Amino acid sequence: MSEEMVYVTESGGGPAGAAGAAAGRNLMAVKTGAAAAGEAGIGKAEMAESPEARHERIRRMVFELEGNPNTLRAYLGIRFLDADYGYTRAELEIDERHQNPIGTIHGGVVYSLADTLGGSCNATLGQPGPTISSDIYYLGSMVGVKKVIGEAHVIKKGRRVNVIEEVITDEAGRLLVRCTQQYMNLGRNVAVEARDRFEGGGSR
Repeated sequence: MSEEMVYVTESGGGPAGAAGAAAGRNLMAVKTGAAAAGEAGIGKAEMAESPEARHERIRRMVFELEGNPNTLRAYLGIRFLDADYGYTRAELEIDERHQNPIGTIHGGVVYSLADTLGGSCNATLGQPGPTISSDIYYLGSMVGVKKVIGEAHVIKKGRRVNVIEEVITDEAGRLLVRCTQQYMNLGRNVAVEARDRFEGGGSR
């Protein structure tokens, strides 16, 4: 199987703005098939699954991982829309708790959306880990924005560090933010550990 981009959006939707999609296509190609599966620690049984089954498995994993109500994601109201190998998509409806004193969206709120998307996108590779660096650029006015939509794509998958890019737009597809982050590979599946901790009554 050749290398390809993974762009998966919900029915009737599309990527988070043409600028974000174009940037992602220019920057990376997510590996699929045996090479990608080996790098992500995916077994032969999972390699044999169809693209549809893989999509559903990863989507379910991300939704379960982010389902803990005792997190910043839940407090802010970030809602995941989709996920696949090397890809996540989410949205946030803006209200008063997301604003700064001058009435626009607080930059930290948008960064939190980017970091949430990036962490979950990193988790789709099989060995999620913590953020170790971030570069964020606020490129558009956020005055009067009612909803922000973000997508995360893997730029580079390394043995110890993965690089993820997030692109965030408003409801009209206007580019607001671009963020590049590095995530550490811890050598174990902390997503499973987080899920088990949540199911056991703990919080992340």
